[in-house]
Amino acid sequence: ERAEAVARELRRQEELRDQQSDLRERERQAAEQLRREQGRAADERQWGTAVARNTEDSYRAYLSEYPNGLHADTARDRLADIRNDPDRIAKLAEERLELTRDQRREIQRNLSLLDYNTRGIDGIFGPGTRSAVTAWQKAQGLRANGYLDRGQIDRLDDMAARRAAELEEQAKARRAELERADTAYWKEMGEGNNERGIRFYLERYPDGRYAEVAQIGRASCRERV
Repeated sequence: ERAEAVARELRRQEELRDQQSDLRERERQAAEQLRREQGRAADERQWGTAVARNTEDSYRAYLSEYPNGLHADTARDRLADIRNDPDRIAKLAEERLELTRDQRREIQRNLSLLDYNTRGIDGIFGPGTRSAVTAWQKAQGLRANGYLDRGQIDRLDDMAARRAAELEEQAKARRAELERADTAYWKEMGEGNNERGIRFYLERYPDGRYAEVAQIGRASCRERV
């Protein structure tokens, strides 16, 4: 009976050791799981920072910390893209300006005013606008990459304003010239004093400066007849 009691106690102690061993294993697994989850969270945070900065240094920093990380392959691909895109810095500089749709339309209007065809004024910088920007940059002796910085936008604004003023002056001069020709012809045709002259004037200038007077004169001539 004593031997049986000893055997039971030994079995109980063995079961207790097994339970303790299982508990330690579960604790070890839980700790390992926690470390993996914390590692993934830290990996994602670092990756988020790299993507937000979107620079060569930020992707290098991620790979230095996580060479076999969740996004390591993507980071290497983006580094390769950066190295193969010489105009990336200019592109990012334009993106940081956060131009609105209306601001983009204004840029397209300015380019069109300067005779650079953007193929539409819709606020979308597609191939047409990029080509127009590139042509303008070449003409200005700037690096022709199709992307604008704040200084270039300001220069474009100034140039377009000057061109608009020139066109307005030309339009005014043209209007003055037309008015002089209108007045000269009105006088040549007798200034409304004869029906033939009135008819000739209205044929040439149906909406002319003296058209209303001419219409009244023609009506008077017909009444006299």
